[in-house]
Amino acid sequence: MLCNIATMKKLASILVGVLVIPLAACSGAAESSTVDVAIVDTGVKRDVEAFRSYDIKQRNADPSSGHGTMVLSVILGVNDESLTPVPSDRVSVHSFDTGPDPTAADLAQAINDAVDQDVDLISISMGVRRSSEALEMAVNNAIRKEIPIVAAAGNVRFLAADYPARYDDTISVSTVDDSGNFWEGAPRQNVDAATPGVNVPVLTEKGSKQRETGTSISTAVVTRDILEQLITGKIRKAIDYKPSAPTEDAGKL
Repeated sequence: MLCNIATMKKLASILVGVLVIPLAACSGAAESSTVDVAIVDTGVKRDVEAFRSYDIKQRNADPSSGHGTMVLSVILGVNDESLTPVPSDRVSVHSFDTGPDPTAADLAQAINDAVDQDVDLISISMGVRRSSEALEMAVNNAIRKEIPIVAAAGNVRFLAADYPARYDDTISVSTVDDSGNFWEGAPRQNVDAATPGVNVPVLTEKGSKQRETGTSISTAVVTRDILEQLITGKIRKAIDYKPSAPTEDAGKL
């Protein structure tokens, strides 16, 4: 009889353990994951104080110019005290320095390198006026692997957007002011998004602040929006992001 009671207690203990495991799994929060974002630009100054807690992978120690540092400060939301920075444990930055005046071949190589690193999205705050087969193939390769490319349309006023932003499969970004009106230097035709990019505070290579305007900044704003939606679970994959198209009256000045 004593043996039977002991056996019953043992069985009960096992059953309770079996029940507790799935209940604990159901009650816990979903495991967080890191978003890998590629920045195709001029490289970044990694020792800027606001960047110190972030994982930034970059081949060269020093950037070829300060442009990439300014762009990344906007992407991470460390450029403005009114913003909540992207959590440093939720993003990994892959910086590809193409120089301040890249060719189509330079951009193509950087995109291919980013794809090889299996990043989640690619942000390009620069462009070229002429397409190339290599650049188009690199963009197609990224999209085929479900890696979206956010690209600046360029500060070209009424001209067609730069490449790679002009390709149909990229998310091309133009610039509006805080009132939603197109900035005078921004392209207005065939762009996928138009976001604030006028007099936006940015961080320089020395960690100081200055204000910048242009589609490079607006592109960083869109990239930050994608990061936030991924981190908060609003979208599962970066390729699921849907940009807000410019409104019909955005062209009023």
